[in-house]
Amino acid sequence: MTIKLHGLVAATHTPFDANGRLNLAAVEKQAEHLHRNGVKTVFIGGSTGESHSLTVEERMALALRWSEVVRGSGLRLVVHVGSNCLADARTPLEKTLRPFFSCTTQ
Repeated sequence: MTIKLHGLVAATHTPFDANGRLNLAAVEKQAEHLHRNGVKTVFIGGSTGESHSLTVEERMALALRWSEVVRGSGLRLVVHVGSNCLADARTPLEKTLRPFFSCTTQ
């Protein structure tokens, strides 16, 4: 399945609290801000570099929270699922996000 992206795609930073833990409560505010400012698609866990600092469980929690928040909002979600570790790249992220996950082939 190929999905064409158009409009503004925001590579959104991963929110952390003062102790360095994921701040999943901030996701809703991030989504509202982006949507209010014309963003059509949100790209999480990727190009801002945090994915290499997060555990697989943290990445899954972030993806799940974003998928809950964007459902019905008009925002589209792209989740970075790659990893330098092949075992981590094959984690349940794709199963967890199934209908949101699509795999591209080359």
